[in-house]
This record gives sequence, structure tokens and C-alpha cells, in this order.
Amino acid sequence: TYYIDVTTNGTVCSTSYTHVVNPLPVPTVVGNLELCDEIDLTDPTSTNTDGISYEFYLDSQTDLIVDGQVDRDGNPFTVTYHETLADADDITKTGLSSPYTNVLDPAGSPYDPQTIYVRLTDEATGCYDASLTFDIIVNTTPESNVVTMQEVCDDTDSGSDVDGSSKFDLTTLEADILGATQVAAGGFEVTYYYEDSSGTKVLIADPTAHYNTPDS
Repeated sequence: TYYIDVTTNGTVCSTSYTHVVNPLPVPTVVGNLELCDEIDLTDPTSTNTDGISYEFYLDSQTDLIVDGQVDRDGNPFTVTYHETLADADDITKTGLSSPYTNVLDPAGSPYDPQTIYVRLTDEATGCYDASLTFDIIVNTTPESNVVTMQEVCDDTDSGSDVDGSSKFDLTTLEADILGATQVAAGGFEVTYYYEDSSGTKVLIADPTAHYNTPDS
């Protein structure tokens, strides 16, 4: 509080005013968001190798960033998301909506992360913080190659060598399915399924010893 005295012809007039400094809100650090490369079925130019994903829910980070903080009126701090720091610092900008489609850097790789800038605002005071960022990342889609059909002779492993059912080790196909580049890179998982009589896809629990079911 500041006090001001003004003296005129020996007469003192006094007044005062209060200068208030409000604290800045403090955002909580959050992790990055990751999705796989997606195809937009409504866009004929969209592919699963273009580095674009369409469903980044940026607002899924909001509760983590706010971390329970409230203003003096008991209302949670508000969070907006922006493509640039300049936008985050511009209180006239309302921010990005979810789901959000990532934007590629024309000078970079299709799979370079995109930085999202966060503005955390105490609406009661108007104070905000725009120091927090996180990345949205589009991961490449694994490629599976067409493989040739496995053929074996009818055997007795199923109990009969005339029942049309034999044991298959489907994992022998994995190197061909993945291709040399992905095999060398490692870290890929291949799972196998069959379609039951209702058309439902069923996971094969042990692909090293799968018995086919002959069509009756």
C-alpha cells in the first residue's frame, strides 16, 4: 500500500492506493502424445506413410497440466494449446481444438515431432504462463508383405492323417512378412488370427503349433 501526502498552504491532504502483484500459475510438466500414421478415408490423397494423424486429443493433457490448481474464486485454471509461442503469448488467440491433426514442417521429415505450446491462465487475475511445451509424434506404420501359402501333408498330429488337418508353424513366415529391413530393425511383433464360422477374428494363441480346421 502506498500513501500520498499533498501539502498546500500548510494543509495536508492524504490518500493511498494498493499495488497488487498476482502470482503466475505454474503448469505441471506432461509427456508427449503419440499416434500411428493414419489414413483419412474421405481424402484420396491420404496414406499411411505421409506422417499425418488426425486424432490428437490435446485436451487430454489439461487435467494433468492444471493438477488441481484453482483461482481465488475456486475455479480451475484454464488451458489452451497453440502451434507457436507467439500464439500462446497472444491472449486474443483461443487455441487449438481437439481432435487435432498434426502439421508437417515443410523443411523437415514427415515423422519429425511437432511442438505444442501451452498457455495456463488464472482467469480471476488474467495472469498466465506460456513456458510449457510437449510434442505430438506420429509413428511410422509397420509394413506387412504378402506371403505365399504354407502347404504341408496331412499328418497324424491331429489324430488322423485323413482328416484334412495338420500342424502349422506360422512363425516361420515372420521374416517374409516383415521383410529384411524391419527384421534388422527389430522390435516388431507379429500376431496371427483365424476367422471363425461367425466371421469373428480369433487370436491364435500358439502360432507355432496351429491346427487348421477343414471346411466341412
